[in-house]
Amino acid sequence: MKKIKVAFVILHYQAIEMTIKCINSLYKTFDIFENFIVVVDNASPNKSGNELKKIYIKYDNIKIIVSPENLGFAKGNNIGYSYCTKELDFDFLVIMNNDIIISQKDFIEKIYKLYEQKQFDILGPDIYNPNLNYHQNPLRLNPLSTTELLDKKEALQKQFKFYYFFKFKRNLGLLKRKFFAKKTQQTKRTFKYDNSKTYISPVLHGACLIFSKAFCKKRKYAFYPETFMFWEEDILDYECRINNFSTIYSPEINVIHLEDVSTNTLFSNESKKELWKLKEMLNSISIFIDYKKKSQEN
Repeated sequence: MKKIKVAFVILHYQAIEMTIKCINSLYKTFDIFENFIVVVDNASPNKSGNELKKIYIKYDNIKIIVSPENLGFAKGNNIGYSYCTKELDFDFLVIMNNDIIISQKDFIEKIYKLYEQKQFDILGPDIYNPNLNYHQNPLRLNPLSTTELLDKKEALQKQFKFYYFFKFKRNLGLLKRKFFAKKTQQTKRTFKYDNSKTYISPVLHGACLIFSKAFCKKRKYAFYPETFMFWEEDILDYECRINNFSTIYSPEINVIHLEDVSTNTLFSNESKKELWKLKEMLNSISIFIDYKKKSQEN
């Protein structure tokens, strides 16, 4: 097995320019020959997975895996996770979206230092979305209860069933704000949590997660493999809690998240995209509720 410091798993779908930008950021930031990059192509219809294979064929520290079918977020990332745990001897495994950019020079050194201090199973970095001017980690400080999950499921069902009514209402609100912007005070989006603080056992955002070698030795997969997309980080958090795996958020390491680049390639129509999201969110939250119920019964 090849000995390296950090293995990076990048899930790719369609947006080849973004994936190349993501890979280039790793090459510019780190001594990549001490690390390894695994790109999993989720059966991109534009055949960009095969194009990535051609581009990086001579790179010893990059492995491109082309899945024969689109497996979604959890199973797609699990392919990369499985390859790394079987073929590489690493200290840490970073699973990240292809729209994540890492430019922090001491990113890896900080991970080692934090592990010495906290002995974490999973570490979450400060994830900054420049398009929204918003810090996305931690996702929540506490997990959602079953009652809260059921309430969210009911709300999603209503949004899906009466989608066009809610869209009309939303657009009407946008028009009002546009016409009366000068007369009303603009509200600024506030950060949900103080991202400058360290948090123990928060629910971490799934766009970039750092797994310790100790965690990977205990688990066959990174994410519960039954969902296609959405709620993966909440299910992971639940599994961490019932299995006593430790999670931590630290502002000492940071990444940039350009968000939704891959899903934007799926739809030219905004309504179709939103309806697809609602459908997948509904399916995944139902799976999560059932999984939670069964595990508690056992």
